[in-house]
Amino acid sequence: MLIRPRYLVLDTAHVVGLVDDYFSLEELFRKRARDYVRALSDSGILLTFADHHFVEMFQHADDNLVKSRLQFIRSLDPVAWVAPIDEHGIVGAVKDVLAREILALQSEPTRAAIDIRNAVRTNVFQIGNGSQLVSSFIRDFREFSEKVRSDQQRPMEIAAVVHSTRMTPARMTVGEFLELPRPSSTSIPQNLSPRREEFSTELISKSDRRLANPQSVAIEFMENVADGVEFGMQASHSTYEFMKVVLAQVGVDVDTIARDMLLCDLCQLVVDRHKVRVSMNLLERAGLNPEFPSSLSGLPSLIAERALLRHRQDYDERPGSEITDRHMVALGLYGDWVFVDKRTLENTRRAARSDEQFRLLATPVLRAPRYLDTLRNLGIDSV
Repeated sequence: MLIRPRYLVLDTAHVVGLVDDYFSLEELFRKRARDYVRALSDSGILLTFADHHFVEMFQHADDNLVKSRLQFIRSLDPVAWVAPIDEHGIVGAVKDVLAREILALQSEPTRAAIDIRNAVRTNVFQIGNGSQLVSSFIRDFREFSEKVRSDQQRPMEIAAVVHSTRMTPARMTVGEFLELPRPSSTSIPQNLSPRREEFSTELISKSDRRLANPQSVAIEFMENVADGVEFGMQASHSTYEFMKVVLAQVGVDVDTIARDMLLCDLCQLVVDRHKVRVSMNLLERAGLNPEFPSSLSGLPSLIAERALLRHRQDYDERPGSEITDRHMVALGLYGDWVFVDKRTLENTRRAARSDEQFRLLATPVLRAPRYLDTLRNLGIDSV
């Protein structure tokens, strides 16, 4: 009888500590790291990676450190990673996981989220040797590092906007919004001005401190909002018609939206539909043409990301890495263990207490001070 491999997703800090010991000049440190890897292998536990692990890796400014981490992964045999939908891809991301969820839902549209998760679990990971996983990263090291480093502001910009609490009135419902009078084209800038000021202040004071120019992010985003509002109003005679025009662009019929839905939840629905469209594009490029899901409520990775976003603690600084944190937990739905940092663990616990759908799906999300301390949670005697 074949034994199913078990998948372990480590936090970046654990991987860094493991690599440092693995290549340490101190024999004791080298031995404990290699014993740790051997203990995982002997127990049928595979270190498991996704695209965001490598994005974080290549963001490091020290090329030698990045190369040592790639060499460590190269030494692993076997190792697991998210299988990319694209046959020419290297390692998949959460969007590849979501694509498989879409296929599973299409094959049986009435499936519950936990059944979708269980179906996708059978093929979401690819198993091979480390060289197979990282050879392209090593061969084209300069190309990958330049691309990732040039784009590293982007996650912080996205996080700054997504985490904003000032873009929509907190408790306004869709019905209340639709009852508002239609603004004239000349009043749009005036109406948006207070929102622009609050949004800009929030981004400047609370966004990731590594974000180069939060004020310019706020200005650019609000200009896009104003342009979108003005375009919608030109084709509308009422707020209802405006909403109809705007939502039609993302494939949503305004008449299907419950009037007691919060406006902020409608905005989240639009974001989720964009994520689904990205994953649909992956499937279409692979020669698959699924229909757009009639409901997004049962897609496990979206459930996880929504729950963590909705129930997270707010902090004085909203780091761009929170996006990666949510990806870690979404990926963790398919692994057997996922180890995260303190902030992500606290947010996951808050989400599990408040969101039953997420609680039913979540696999163990854990925290350990060092990589060696993970062994206790894995049921392995210390090495």
